[in-house]
Amino acid sequence: MIMMPSFPITIFNSGWKNQLIFAHVWGKTITNNNTFYSIENQTTYFKRIKAMGNLALRVKLGYAKNIDTPFPPFAIDNNRNVRGSGNLVQRGSALWVINSEYRQSLFERKWFAMQANLFVDVAGIRLSGYALKDLFKNENAHAYNGIGIRFIHKYIYNAVLRIDYGFALGNSKQNGLVFGIGQYF
Repeated sequence: MIMMPSFPITIFNSGWKNQLIFAHVWGKTITNNNTFYSIENQTTYFKRIKAMGNLALRVKLGYAKNIDTPFPPFAIDNNRNVRGSGNLVQRGSALWVINSEYRQSLFERKWFAMQANLFVDVAGIRLSGYALKDLFKNENAHAYNGIGIRFIHKYIYNAVLRIDYGFALGNSKQNGLVFGIGQYF
């Protein structure tokens, strides 16, 4: 027999959340350096809008030792930070991301909910080995807006099937459909 909790997981959030990740590694690297470090900070704000809406905003900043390597720690992709951008767009040693999303419940029952969402995702990345000022150049910036839908099982933590379609803003012609499990942020 499967036991389900007597209370559903809330699909609406309000307030602030912050996550800070710092990594420092000692030892030989590909370029014979003795240390590597990276720091990443993610701040998220949620605001409930009336009975069935939720506004969500996220700012993510990342910085790492700038080693010229094909495997830097940060990436622009549609699964983690820029919906619609593609599977893997760029990798780099510094990153900034701003995500905004409005979620509206379309259908809700005791154990299930369906939400529609509108989003805008903007990000920039510094390619490894480049100067920090390159983080804000047009060729390293990515901007997408789009629409999506969420299917949420309210009794299972993070059981969210999400489908988003992102449209490129600016000169890029890249568009994309994104499938995922778990809330984007």
